Parts: sequence; C-alpha cells; structure tokens
Amino acid sequence: MEEGLIGEIEDPFEAVKWQQVLGGEGFLRKLKDHWNQRVERPKNYGQKRNWSTVGAEQVLEQVSKHFQCDLETLKERGARNNLARRCAITLCWDYAGLSQDEIAALLRMPSSNSVAQTIRRTKAHDAQTLKVLKNQISHK
Repeated sequence: MEEGLIGEIEDPFEAVKWQQVLGGEGFLRKLKDHWNQRVERPKNYGQKRNWSTVGAEQVLEQVSKHFQCDLETLKERGARNNLARRCAITLCWDYAGLSQDEIAALLRMPSSNSVAQTIRRTKAHDAQTLKVLKNQISHK
C-alpha cells in the first residue's frame, strides 16, 4: 500500500479493489464488465421520461381549466393547500418531464426540495384527483 502511495502504482485502491471478490474467473469478468458499464453510464436522478409530447404549459392549461382558475393563480406563491397548484407541480414532474429545479423556477417555488416534498404529498393524499387529471391530459 505504501509503495503505491509513494510511487510505482498509479492507483493503489484500484489494485486492491478486485482482490476482495470471491468467485471464479468468469464471475470476476462479469462483475468487472458490470462495474465498468455502471461507471460509464451517467446517473439519472431526475425523472426525464418525456414519453408524452405534453409540455409544461399544456399541463398548466389543463389543470387551470379543470379547477377553473387562471394560470397566474397556479404560479402564485403563498396560498396554502392549493390543490390546483399541487396537482400542476406533480403533473409537470410526471408528464412534462421537467426537473425539480425547472418546476421550482416555473412555479416560483423556493427550492427543488419543496417541489419533491409537494410531489410526494400530493401523490399520497390526492391520488384520485391526479388520476382524473392524468386521464384528461392523456386523452386530449
């Protein structure tokens, strides 16, 4: 280990990493291949699955039509327990493929953490309303 830190071995931790794996050569080869693929692939923490051609503005329009309110009401901060706003946030995440940062900027929210918490709570408490709105959006 000291030898690697001093000079000859470029990365001593890389050299000992595979010594901890028990198994045959085939197993080790499969494990190395899997590990190398994992490293090369970028991690996707967001939900960028834009399988629908629905944009954020279309989602906001549909939600405002359903709740009979204007777009500015959806984008307005400060109103507590605004179901229309919560549904718009969740559907922008699910259908428009926006990231939490993009939703926070669009709907004037303080941070992406508040977006994540709103999405979680809305899915837990307002699932029936979301289901109706999703059907309306997907059948439009």
